[in-house]
Amino acid sequence: MSIKFFNSSIPHAKQKWWLLISILVAGGSFLLMFYMLYNVCPSYDTSITTPQGERLCLIQDNRYAWPLVLLLTLIFLGTGAITIPIAMYLNYRFAKSGWFEQDKTRLARQGGWVGLWCVSLAYLQLMRSLNWAIAVGLVGIFILLEAFLLMRE
Repeated sequence: MSIKFFNSSIPHAKQKWWLLISILVAGGSFLLMFYMLYNVCPSYDTSITTPQGERLCLIQDNRYAWPLVLLLTLIFLGTGAITIPIAMYLNYRFAKSGWFEQDKTRLARQGGWVGLWCVSLAYLQLMRSLNWAIAVGLVGIFILLEAFLLMRE
């Protein structure tokens, strides 16, 4: 029995595992991120008042870096894992036949690029230095890196 994937079947059992595990990791990380954003940041126990009277979440405070690191890790895992089924479909549609046998880590690498891009954008937005030129530049860098790695094959 084969899984139908947009009018084509997934022939390898390892690819079925990639699909299942990526969906589970994405769901778990998005659920943890939802819990963290709605239960850690807005409470008065996890936020402080600055001398100017402004409420500051501890995620943005440098003394307590673990919530920021956890948030960025969850963004990386969630967006990278949710990209894997999309990358699988695009590779089936546009890559050469036998691409999975040639490069078994292609899906994880492409998901990692998207996750790293989203983490970079989130961190730059927290620092208030994100604009559209930086976002497009980062996309170009990651596309060129992936194109270079695909040309090696």
